[in-house]
Amino acid sequence: MPDFNARPQQVEMSQFIADCMKRPAQQRMAVVEAPTGVGKTLAYLAGAITAALANKKMLVISTATVNLQQQLMQKDLPLFAQSLEEPLKFVQAKGRRRYLCPSKLVSFVETEQQQELGFDVDSKFAHAQQRQQAAKILQQWDTQAWDGDRDSRKETIVPEIWHQISTDSEGCAGKSCSKFMRCPYYMVKREMATANVVVANHDLVLSDADLGGGLVLPNPEEVLFVFDEAHNLPQKALDHAAKALNFVQIYQTAEIADSVLKKIPKLLAHRQHDFGYMLMELRRDLPAVVSILQQIETLLQSDQLVKDVINGKVSEPRIFWQSELVQALLVPCHSLYQRANVIYKHYAVF
Repeated sequence: MPDFNARPQQVEMSQFIADCMKRPAQQRMAVVEAPTGVGKTLAYLAGAITAALANKKMLVISTATVNLQQQLMQKDLPLFAQSLEEPLKFVQAKGRRRYLCPSKLVSFVETEQQQELGFDVDSKFAHAQQRQQAAKILQQWDTQAWDGDRDSRKETIVPEIWHQISTDSEGCAGKSCSKFMRCPYYMVKREMATANVVVANHDLVLSDADLGGGLVLPNPEEVLFVFDEAHNLPQKALDHAAKALNFVQIYQTAEIADSVLKKIPKLLAHRQHDFGYMLMELRRDLPAVVSILQQIETLLQSDQLVKDVINGKVSEPRIFWQSELVQALLVPCHSLYQRANVIYKHYAVF
């Protein structure tokens, strides 16, 4: 690389990563921390890309910020690619909501044209404005002046319109869509399939893991992962998977469910006997759920660490994972899951 001066820490880090990648699959994990100025990005690029190419795997680099993704795509990866004999293909992966759905866009323009005909003056004007903006977007995509990536368009697309014309999994026809071959999202997916390096963010990696892996990003078994800005990953994972539990609302719901279930057998007396028996089983399980919730609530309310967090004396809630409270909650939470699962199965029959 032109004007490149190797730094001892950078070389050490790169060699450490390359050596780590030679280990058996279950041992290919490394945590590296280094101060500013070491050149961490180029160090892990050298080690990880070399290892990925040697093992015929794809490298996925996950970051916490858009700025670092742009730096990788526009500066670091192009610079590193110059030092390689073979071409290096790198692609940025984003959530599908960042991409245009051409079919939705065409439908949106047509709908707005129709909406202009039968409304008052103000509504006609509003629909006319939206149609004009959408028509301009369609023209830019149709002539390939814009690639369908929301972030690459110079002019901002207002959320009201973008929500109507961006792709999502629920309304996507996939290969059955007439616009499939030029669909921005699937074009990136095809590019990704043949890439050496994919740049993503922590949220996207976590979302793909939730789906089982290999749906948004490449199959994890065929990938080497580098988590840059990894100090953000634990909080991202907590934010991504955290669920809120409102005990008061659950108690109220359980009470309402019990009173409703008392009336249902009379209303449905003509149904088969097993249906009435199922309702009795459901009513029997509700008090157990409430009891478990009360047990969990008591544990939380009596824990000094919880009180300190609520009162602002502790600012690092992640220390909960090191506390006795977690161990105490395991049994009632598992019981709650089992009981709730039984109720869900009863509910699913309805």
